[in-house]
Amino acid sequence: MTKQRRKYIFTGVLIVIILATSYWGFNYLKNKDLFNKQRAYYILYERVEGLNVSSAVTMNGFQIGQVDDIKMLTKQNNQLLVSIITDNKYAIPDSSIARIYSMDLMGTKGIEIVLSNSNTYHEDDDTLIGETEQSLKEQVSMQMMPIRNQAEDLMKEMQTAIEVVGYIFNEETQRNLKNSFSSIKRTVSYIETSSQNLDSLMTEEKSRITSILNNIDNITSTISNNNEAISNAIKNISDLSDSLKAAQLTQTLNQANKAINNVAVITDKINQGKGSLGLLVNNDSLYYELESASANLNRLVQDMRINPKRYIDLRLFDLRRDIMVVDESSLNKRDKKRLEKKRERSQKQ
Repeated sequence: MTKQRRKYIFTGVLIVIILATSYWGFNYLKNKDLFNKQRAYYILYERVEGLNVSSAVTMNGFQIGQVDDIKMLTKQNNQLLVSIITDNKYAIPDSSIARIYSMDLMGTKGIEIVLSNSNTYHEDDDTLIGETEQSLKEQVSMQMMPIRNQAEDLMKEMQTAIEVVGYIFNEETQRNLKNSFSSIKRTVSYIETSSQNLDSLMTEEKSRITSILNNIDNITSTISNNNEAISNAIKNISDLSDSLKAAQLTQTLNQANKAINNVAVITDKINQGKGSLGLLVNNDSLYYELESASANLNRLVQDMRINPKRYIDLRLFDLRRDIMVVDESSLNKRDKKRLEKKRERSQKQ
């Protein structure tokens, strides 16, 4: 074997070693163990929410594998096919769910195997049920939705309150409120005055109130003591009512109504001026004539008192007494002059 041939063989072996080392290192960086047998599974997702190749696959919080590849199936409504590899030691039960979730607050995504209670297990290259955890944005949105609704309601209430405050601070409303408060103040003042008056009245009339209460107490005591007599009186009234009922009270009332109707007919005739009494009531000429006759008679009596000589010859009677006039203001001027002349003659004599 020549020296140059040995050189080619060494170079070929070195290249194979380098390639093997590179392949092993690449798979090591991808967390693939070339010396242990692994299982491969497939999962279909509508979206992967930032899941990447080499993302961890965990079971009960323990990493059992990693994401091997992610492909978009354009012929199947752009679904995403994710292939994962797990250690052969960890079997996945049937109906288990491969859920994409956030591993930390930074948004690092991974796949969590949610185990089922099945006693059978998936085979290699089976397809698992995929599920996507809500994103942080969606979770925050779901959490904030009630707060948002409450905030909207609060804003509406605040707007209503602002409108009410604006209405209250209106000039006309302020004047009305001022007038209302003034009225309330006057009312309270009146009530206070009334209460004071009532208090004074109660203080002043305390003795009378006490006496009234004592009288009421005596009355109740009297009623209580004379309960039997009162019962007898009530019984007598009942007997009287029975007697009245038996005395043909209905016929008596009918006769009374008939009499009242007759009186009403007579009153109507009087008001209409029928008959002597109707003419007397409705014709006022008789009244005026009687009034005139009364006035004339009054003047005649006064004239007879002042000038009795006109009607009686006093020389036939020596009575020797003066004529007294009770009310001189009712005399006319002529009679007053005669009375004065008579008095002058009496004084001269």
